[in-house]
Amino acid sequence: MALMVSLCSQAADLRLVDGNLDCLKDMKFLTAEFDCSKATWNKKHTWEEYLARARRVDDWEQQSMEYFYEWFNDEIITITARTANDKVRYKAVVQITNVDNGGRITANILLVDIPSGKTMATFIFWSTDGDSKDHITMRDPMKELGECMGKAFRKYLKTGKAKKWKEGSNNSADNTYSW
Repeated sequence: MALMVSLCSQAADLRLVDGNLDCLKDMKFLTAEFDCSKATWNKKHTWEEYLARARRVDDWEQQSMEYFYEWFNDEIITITARTANDKVRYKAVVQITNVDNGGRITANILLVDIPSGKTMATFIFWSTDGDSKDHITMRDPMKELGECMGKAFRKYLKTGKAKKWKEGSNNSADNTYSW
């Protein structure tokens, strides 16, 4: 039983913070992009210092997103995640807020309507797998994010319910997440 509790508490987590997911009913395609402009490393170092810890490929963002697309698409069939084109109306903006020594991230995920620029929903995400010295900087966290979002979107489309974040909960986000 203790092992089960330990395994459950170490799973990557995605929670709805604000907005709703009604737009999913009309969504056919989704794209994603990084925003690392406010990211920190261990809450005291810059994102650039984190990137400088290891050799990185020039297109690490694109390669990391490919992992997101692959795992998202494996989890959900009704929506296809891919690079942007004229058919894509929504994007998931992955705003990394912090990365720890193991490369695990906390991030805000904004589901944005591209034509209007309106944020439809905001999520918080915590990865349990990281890439501290991987040349594709966000490979494992993006794999986890794709899987979590795919499962969450599929569940919402099936049941109309989403896992919500509760302020003041005994969640690890109380210590790692900042607005």
